[in-house]
Amino acid sequence: MMVFNPTEQPLSDMLKVPLYYTGLTNTTSVSQEAGIPTVYTLDRLYNVYIPVSLGPYNLTWFLFQ
Repeated sequence: MMVFNPTEQPLSDMLKVPLYYTGLTNTTSVSQEAGIPTVYTLDRLYNVYIPVSLGPYNLTWFLFQ
């Protein structure tokens, strides 16, 4: 997943990521820009909530396993 901040202000938010069609059922391992992975538990609708903070005109990416 790639995230971009197109504004002149820094942004922080909690992003809901739907993982229903991925085949993941209980947990997922998420790493930001090939960093250390963090394990998240999927909710009953197969969503995870990822905290994201970006500076102005910045982007980042996440890898789900």
